[in-house]
Amino acid sequence: MIPATGSATGFRLDGRVIYAWWGPDADGYDCIAGANGGLYTFSSAEECRETAASRGWTPSRENDAEEILDFSAAQEWLRGTRTYLDPVAALELWNWAADVAHSAGLPWDTRQGLKAECYDKLFAANVPWFFGMDTYVPRWNPRQIVALRVVLERAVRLLRQYVS
Repeated sequence: MIPATGSATGFRLDGRVIYAWWGPDADGYDCIAGANGGLYTFSSAEECRETAASRGWTPSRENDAEEILDFSAAQEWLRGTRTYLDPVAALELWNWAADVAHSAGLPWDTRQGLKAECYDKLFAANVPWFFGMDTYVPRWNPRQIVALRVVLERAVRLLRQYVS
């Protein structure tokens, strides 16, 4: 699967930055370049861009600014070294794992029931204006914390398996 247009996007997982060619596929779903169920990853944005150019992949913008998604705070929360779940890191990790699953042809069924409630709270914390608010700070009940842990731990395992 190759995005219709893409960009070199980095993400920090387990203390290191990994790059992938990321963008919408022909159906408009975000995906990561790959083939045969595997995903292409790179050690630098430059290597990612050079590979994309050599393979004729279309950049989504001419001057691709380096973007790095940092999942460190979410991983620290999962390890128990951070008491507060950073909603930005958590939502980015959740969404990136969904993109990896889509790209690898795997199910990612995390938008039902309690998990959907958690996702909506993370989304509201990141874009409160979408819900007509200036700010939103999620409050989690014990069941939601368990659901968040399940999804985010699964996300980390998926990323480690497919893109690290």
